[in-house]
Amino acid sequence: MNQSSQENSFWSIPDHWEQFFLCMLFHLFLPLLPIAIEYFTVGYLKTPTLTISAAMYAISVGTSSKSPLEFGAWIFGSIIFAVMFGVSSANETKISTDGSAKMLTDWNNSKVSAVIFIVVVVVVHGIARYNRHIRYRQPFWEFLRRDEA
Repeated sequence: MNQSSQENSFWSIPDHWEQFFLCMLFHLFLPLLPIAIEYFTVGYLKTPTLTISAAMYAISVGTSSKSPLEFGAWIFGSIIFAVMFGVSSANETKISTDGSAKMLTDWNNSKVSAVIFIVVVVVVHGIARYNRHIRYRQPFWEFLRRDEA
């Protein structure tokens, strides 16, 4: 928002904060919506759902990072959770065919580690995005720049 229209407004959120909140909403939280929908409709999350979500989430966030270390860490984590997805999918098939009593709703180490990994990705990338949009005032989407309108 340019200076003259900002002075005439009663109250508004500064542009750099809007950019940050928009980034957090669309880039970090919206991709997690399918997990939340599954949890609230089914009542639990399967291990393969969480592990593949962690893998895909990390790779998508990692490729948007400007930090080589963050990029590498999230790609590495994505590969690990992709392997965990394969293992948990095979184990789930084995459990369902042999009739064992293990419940899909149980929280196992794979589920817990996937949730922890997703939280770490959100926190670390959220800090990086804070720096990018609040400290350095870079826009989230170039086409939403207001200074040229």
